Amino acid sequence: MSDADAIRRRVAETYARAAALPAVSRTGAEGEATPAGVTARDAPYSPADLAGLPPGAWALSFGCGDPVGASPPAEGEFVLDLGCGAGLDLLLAARRIGPRGIAVGVELARPMAERVREHAAAAGFANVRAVVGAIERLPVRSGVADRIYANAAINLSPEKDLVFAEIVRTLHPGGRAILADVAVEEMPLWLREVGAFYSPSLAGAIGVDAYRKGLERAGLASVRIVERVPYSEDRIAEMIRGETVPGAEEARKALGGFVTDRLVGRAARDLAGAVARVLFEAVRPE
Repeated sequence: MSDADAIRRRVAETYARAAALPAVSRTGAEGEATPAGVTARDAPYSPADLAGLPPGAWALSFGCGDPVGASPPAEGEFVLDLGCGAGLDLLLAARRIGPRGIAVGVELARPMAERVREHAAAAGFANVRAVVGAIERLPVRSGVADRIYANAAINLSPEKDLVFAEIVRTLHPGGRAILADVAVEEMPLWLREVGAFYSPSLAGAIGVDAYRKGLERAGLASVRIVERVPYSEDRIAEMIRGETVPGAEEARKALGGFVTDRLVGRAARDLAGAVARVLFEAVRPE
């Protein structure tokens, strides 16, 4: 098994376990859903966006932005969501494209894909499909997608150039890619080298400029940064410490007793301003 396959397997196993988390957290109002992922707490969804959707779609959210809200699809479009998780962005897209459109999610973890199907059925969306597969080798025909979304998914890939190439392949000419992701400009070596920290959206993250150049190298044009919002030291510490972040418990075990409170604090200070949620938009040229 290659190193890249080993990382994909670890990520799939991590998010398969995450799919079994309780669909609703009652830490707030009775029955109120809160996202399981640290980064998802800062995603700019509005109450109106989430109204009428199954609580589990938001409670099991591990994204970092709102790519569908940033560039909504039109009625009848074909939408593709990379690493769709429990399906929140798919449902938001399905609501906009209507019954003449189709929203397809590609998800590495089979139990997460099953949650998508449950949530789509509960919301009454017959135009949602969830396919199990790797985003480096999308099980989708070439040139079919009007819009491609991804939300804190591409940072999990150990072969990002393959993902960018697949985006170009599956978009039709003039189609758009809207990608929300975690970007890290510089990473302490001890974090970068621990493969288990891929799942908490840290070890595999790259810088904004490297991300942009990767999209352009694949053949996308008009690449622009829609927004860049740095994470606070507290949020970064939560990601490193693994508070509600998938996979971080395994990462701590891999490091033994190395992840001390002192080290977490130091790393969070070192990374302050360097870790951000970033929203990219790009177009496949005509």
